[in-house]
Amino acid sequence: MVYFIDIIGAHSGLQNYDESFYILLQENGIDSKVISNYDSYFSISILKNHYLGSFVRKVFTLLCNYFRYLYFIILKMKKSVFIYNSFGLGLLDMIFLFPFCMNHNYFVLVHDIYIMGESGKIKIKSISNLFYKYLIKNAFVHSINTGKKLKNLGFKMQVFFIPHRYKMNMRIDLNDVMQEVINSIENDKRNILFFGTIRKSKGLDIFLKAIKQINTEYLSTLNFIIAGKDKSNIYKSINIDNYINIKRINRFISENELKYLFHNSDYIVLPYKEIYQSGLAELSICLRLPIIASDLNFFKETLSKYPSFGHMFKNRMYIDLARTIENIIFMKKQRSDYFSSIDLEKYYDTKQEQRFIFFLRQKLLRTRKLYE
Repeated sequence: MVYFIDIIGAHSGLQNYDESFYILLQENGIDSKVISNYDSYFSISILKNHYLGSFVRKVFTLLCNYFRYLYFIILKMKKSVFIYNSFGLGLLDMIFLFPFCMNHNYFVLVHDIYIMGESGKIKIKSISNLFYKYLIKNAFVHSINTGKKLKNLGFKMQVFFIPHRYKMNMRIDLNDVMQEVINSIENDKRNILFFGTIRKSKGLDIFLKAIKQINTEYLSTLNFIIAGKDKSNIYKSINIDNYINIKRINRFISENELKYLFHNSDYIVLPYKEIYQSGLAELSICLRLPIIASDLNFFKETLSKYPSFGHMFKNRMYIDLARTIENIIFMKKQRSDYFSSIDLEKYYDTKQEQRFIFFLRQKLLRTRKLYE
């Protein structure tokens, strides 16, 4: 059995990612379950959401979570393989990883090396470095750049690359879609979506400044949706309140609302200023939503390999983003014009996935034999 551990889960809407991992393993005959803080057909309800409520409630829930988690891990450790999902090593990650440190049948799936604060500064960098160098035995990465950064830190153990390919249930439960989400779509216009928890590095300011530069002739044909929690109120820092064709949904977006927005939008804009990889880009490809992305290495590599997946503009250049959007409207391209069969066939080449599956099977066999 493979257990996929995700302690963030519902707090950041990671259910789709977890489901994709579960489906990949099930399709290849490997039994697996997700350990997280939400109920689903693919998860085990060991954890509760310790990010909700008052400080006292958070601490109490976290302590209860940890003891339940510890008990479960101890029971299953001998005959199972564990994969821990990490978006930058924080103190909580280190605490939840600690039970595995004397064991070799676990992996850390490293999305980001460090946790970045709101100011852009790296949190607990020195402690994270020590953890990577001396306590983590094996790592999976979705990005080759992330793997290189791990090696540069002095990580001496194996790093395995896994393609990031979403697999998900496409059904939308409209009962879980709030009216403000439905009303955000305008069917007689091109709908351009900015989605996700908003941080400075995601470039919302670039997107808003670009909107102000779009020619009036084109602007009247566009509808912009900004969906995701904006804790730092970046939106308010740009003087754009008079633009009536911007719909703002400043809260957590549920899984069904995500699917609704992706299904009904025409493009998703990814004006990121820095990134190693992008789960949103991968999700957009899965749902066949064309991307408009900054020319960071990850997007450049993706769109050079699969040019029919979308468009690029110069990083941090809001005027170039405005001209790119205008050009798309001028060309009158439809959503159906993207994602050519040739590009999709190349993108879904399963060779790398099968190498990962083969390795995981070998690891499971060795684990079983070790404790027989």
